[in-house]
Amino acid sequence: MKAKTLLIAAATLAVGVISSQAQVYSQNIVGYVNTTALPNGQFVFVQNPVQNTTNDLYTLFPNVPTNTKIWEFVSGNWQAYTKRNTGLFSGYDNHEIKPGQGFFVQSASTDTVGFTNTFVGNVITGTNVLTYLTGGGFTPLANLAPVAGRIQTDLGLPAVNGDKIWTYDPVLGWETATRRTSSWSGAWYSGTNGVAGSGEPVIQVGQAFFIQSAATGSVGSWTNVFNP
Repeated sequence: MKAKTLLIAAATLAVGVISSQAQVYSQNIVGYVNTTALPNGQFVFVQNPVQNTTNDLYTLFPNVPTNTKIWEFVSGNWQAYTKRNTGLFSGYDNHEIKPGQGFFVQSASTDTVGFTNTFVGNVITGTNVLTYLTGGGFTPLANLAPVAGRIQTDLGLPAVNGDKIWTYDPVLGWETATRRTSSWSGAWYSGTNGVAGSGEPVIQVGQAFFIQSAATGSVGSWTNVFNP
């Protein structure tokens, strides 16, 4: 997939991306989350699920292969940050990407398995609020806490009738689950390539998704509560 296609994705959702596998290890309040990126220029749609001191690019991705790109959705456009052979990110090392914010990693690994990036920081506890566009707008989101679960029942997303959750299966492509009056229809990436889930979407640790909210107004709020 070419980068140009990715840049169009916010409006058309025509990107061939997203495959996330995560392992979580925690000790007290410190968290370690491993996320695997696909090789040879493929994309993974993830988030940083722990809070470190800065959340800057250099700290989040200290050992990724040269030319790996981080794609961030900013004000309706995609911004790319590229890892150079100096170890820096195109002059954006101090740029912050906060937990709960979905972004793409485009791997520059040339082997057959990609690479594993380890996010290290404090597990986010207590009550925290994420905001997203309503009125049909697209927002890349992820659960703040390093836990998996049903997006509304377990993770508390206040979905309303007509809301859509977009996830991506590397084999099947984009999967769309829609909130109905009392249930969910459609499909979602189950975490196993080529096997779609049905009913209410289940979001894995470190996995990001797009919410296309049908709610009225301009901004919605998602309250994350995690008290281990």
